[in-house]
Amino acid sequence: MAKNDFNFKDSVEYDLYNSDFGNRILDEYTLLDKIHQGGTSQVFVIRNNVSNKLYILKTVNYNRSDFNLEFLKDIDHPGIVKVHNVFKTDKYWYVIKDFIEGENLEQKVDRDGAYDEEAVTDIAIELCDILDYLHNMGPSPLIYRDLKPSNLMMTPSGEIILIDLDSIRQFKKESQKDTIYIGTEGFASPEQFGFGQTDSRSDIYTLGTTLYHLLTSQDPTAEKLKINNIREIRKDISLHLAKIIEKCTMFNPDSRYQNIGELKKGLSGISSENILISFLYKAKLSITRKAIITVASILVAILLITLSISWYNLLILPSDNLYDHASADDIQPDNLRLEPKVTDIEYHEFIGASEPIINLDTHGIDGNEIINIRLEYDGNLVPVQYDTNKGELKLINTFYPANLLEISKEYSLSLTVTDNSIYRMKFTPMHQELKEQGEYRIIYMPSNPDKGFNYPYYLMLPSEESIKRNEGKKNYLLVEPYDGGEASDDLDRHIDLALKNVKNNSADISEELGLPRLVPVFIRPETKLDRNEINIHNLSKEAIFLDKNVSIKDINNEVSFDSLYRVDLQLSEMIKDANQFLENNNWNMEDDIFMWGRGLAGDFANRYTFLYPDQVKASFYQGLPISPISIYRDVPIEYPIGTANYKSITGRTFDLKTYNEVAKLGFIFAKYDDSIRNDEDDYQMSDEALVNRLLKLQEYPAKWQASKDI
Repeated sequence: MAKNDFNFKDSVEYDLYNSDFGNRILDEYTLLDKIHQGGTSQVFVIRNNVSNKLYILKTVNYNRSDFNLEFLKDIDHPGIVKVHNVFKTDKYWYVIKDFIEGENLEQKVDRDGAYDEEAVTDIAIELCDILDYLHNMGPSPLIYRDLKPSNLMMTPSGEIILIDLDSIRQFKKESQKDTIYIGTEGFASPEQFGFGQTDSRSDIYTLGTTLYHLLTSQDPTAEKLKINNIREIRKDISLHLAKIIEKCTMFNPDSRYQNIGELKKGLSGISSENILISFLYKAKLSITRKAIITVASILVAILLITLSISWYNLLILPSDNLYDHASADDIQPDNLRLEPKVTDIEYHEFIGASEPIINLDTHGIDGNEIINIRLEYDGNLVPVQYDTNKGELKLINTFYPANLLEISKEYSLSLTVTDNSIYRMKFTPMHQELKEQGEYRIIYMPSNPDKGFNYPYYLMLPSEESIKRNEGKKNYLLVEPYDGGEASDDLDRHIDLALKNVKNNSADISEELGLPRLVPVFIRPETKLDRNEINIHNLSKEAIFLDKNVSIKDINNEVSFDSLYRVDLQLSEMIKDANQFLENNNWNMEDDIFMWGRGLAGDFANRYTFLYPDQVKASFYQGLPISPISIYRDVPIEYPIGTANYKSITGRTFDLKTYNEVAKLGFIFAKYDDSIRNDEDDYQMSDEALVNRLLKLQEYPAKWQASKDI
């Protein structure tokens, strides 16, 4: 093809014809056909000008400095497509590899239906050999990450070949997570959605989901990262194989097979007593189970010997890939149209940040014809999974209940359809109520360090019926501090726990009064500071002075505490943000708030009211009120007991008049000592001694009466 056939500068073809490397390729090969175009890659069929042999040329436009495909040339296994050369220009990586005729396993399942157990077991053992090779190649294991039926080619001779190698990464022991998340929802492991770094056990997970699909022809996941029971779908599957798939697909990598050797050993035992007993039963042989087991044992021994000999003599021939193959009959240069038709769409409909949905029908796009999407933010690729159904394109939120996209940021979306046309649009995600929350209207509000808060919060809205019932009354934001009862450094864990809090506790109060409700999601860190817990959840002294304590203590923690500095001030900024959002959505909000808290969250509510009485209209909490005194019996009484260091915390002196103007209702349980100021987690030892000895707050009702007297 002539150079002037390609006049669009952003194309791979233009890059080929205008680079030294491209000219070398085009001297040696003829570009025949483009058989795939995706968001980050394109695939061409090329022919060697000397041998006339067909090859695949794949381009990948990952521009990260740490992205490298050079190691693909070193992979040499009969069950993996052979890469002959890898080059890089300023714009693209180029990979030249074998052209393989055949059909991928997803296509075979779609056409012929699910495989039987014996065939799947044979495929599983072949895949074990392939993955074992990758995991033991070089000083660092190679992790494939995208094992699925569509990436497994079956040649005309019946051999399995692994393809599409640009998802492979080298395992880095020092890393906590992958640099970029790659994988296919329904097959990818939890680690590939941000739960940790992928390793060899991640490939074991995807092998399990692949076997599941081959046996059932169904998506393995009914819910996010939850695998269905395969024997509910295929009752003829042996319990042995069902258990193997279950173990492969455990959420926690430590609960899976720890290496391919363990998995292969399990697979080798499938064709044993269960299958033989089933065979004899079907033959209706009139023998007892004991006799069956005796015969089975003999046959198993013979079978295992035969299989061992067969495996040692097994010859695996090359094969191909879903995107990287085509039969010679499919190549039609006369029909080749490399330059796509690009249509820019003005998209003005609402798109939420939690579950973004694009209406295709109104713009004349057939969702069934979409072959690839590319989502970008600020010029960078945003990896995302998608689904098309009923005239809509849905971006799948793998971070739920957190938002998938950032609020009020402009994204660019390109949709490539089967005729090589591209539809482009720009949109700005907005706040969106979470789906499937029953009667509750809940919005996830992301962190916003620029506004002064490093953690997200939930905003719950009352029902329309409640709003109508309370029409004409003043609107106060009801704030309930979060205490999930669990220490963890994982923010995602606290996001899940806080959502449970949102649906309980003061939810009924919010609905009854017709008030919006805020629940902040501060983590309760598991990592300790100088062997002491940091009790964020009750606004302890340690939490208030965390920045000062970190700066003066010699610590060596992997977890940074910076984001937890002054959570009281962060909550103040969340309140401002929530009220501004509500005002923008036709709520007429009062400046001050209602506080509600029970348990240790009651301490947070009580102490926040004490520190910022000018922000609080009314406060209901579990716990004793803080004493409005700075000295008692010549001893300074500091936070969280008294006011001696109040100014160093708030920047102003304690104002008793303002504090007394807050309507406060505190309570404690008569038989529950943990609510009565003697918890070592709540106070440092000096404070505990001060409470119990100096103030003599020992037991109910003496404590309550002593606080009342003060």
